[in-house]
Amino acid sequence: MQASRKSNRKLLNLKVNHIFDLDRTFFRNNVSFSFYFYLLRRGIVPYRTFPRVVQIFVRYTFGGLNLEGIHAEIFRHVLKGLRLADLEIAAEQFLSVCDRMVRPVMLQTLLEAQASGQSTYLLSSSPDFLISRIASNFSFDRFAGTNYLVDKEGKLCEIFLLITGPKKKEIAKQWVENPSSAVAYSDSFEDLSLLEWVGCPIVVCPDRKLKKHALRLFWKIL
Repeated sequence: MQASRKSNRKLLNLKVNHIFDLDRTFFRNNVSFSFYFYLLRRGIVPYRTFPRVVQIFVRYTFGGLNLEGIHAEIFRHVLKGLRLADLEIAAEQFLSVCDRMVRPVMLQTLLEAQASGQSTYLLSSSPDFLISRIASNFSFDRFAGTNYLVDKEGKLCEIFLLITGPKKKEIAKQWVENPSSAVAYSDSFEDLSLLEWVGCPIVVCPDRKLKKHALRLFWKIL
């Protein structure tokens, strides 16, 4: 507890950088999963993909797939071959009502940080065609999401860069000179390297492993 209070006191004297995870942190739910259902309703992806997608998420939930695995499977069964332009249009329409998905305490935190001139960043493994629009809607200073290569017809053909937990730390190090000036918010043990790097880690509705770790280190839990 004493170490956490020291970190908070240091932050008072610095220009603070706030680094937000998206799924189940800034948003209450998994935005990619919600977007998938939107694509189903719009007929952009066929309903025959549904049983496979459910199976993939169940395997991921119970440890049968890691982050790289679930992205590879979802890309292969859902996203590969879709036109990026169509996904961008759908994302714009889908996110026009995304305010209701935001966790209120996180929105308040973001707005207070922006009002006081602090830097705000959004890092997520969700597709960048979603993340870019969320970042714009909520005026984040910088963002990064998983991005894809497209073929000559503009169709997704390969995952180019997957934003994993360790990759979030790499990107944050490019944006933030002094980690003591940074606050990171996440729900996932996957982001442990980022949380341990910043001066003030805050966990938001954490998974079981992260909660156990946070309690042991007296990290703030929302």
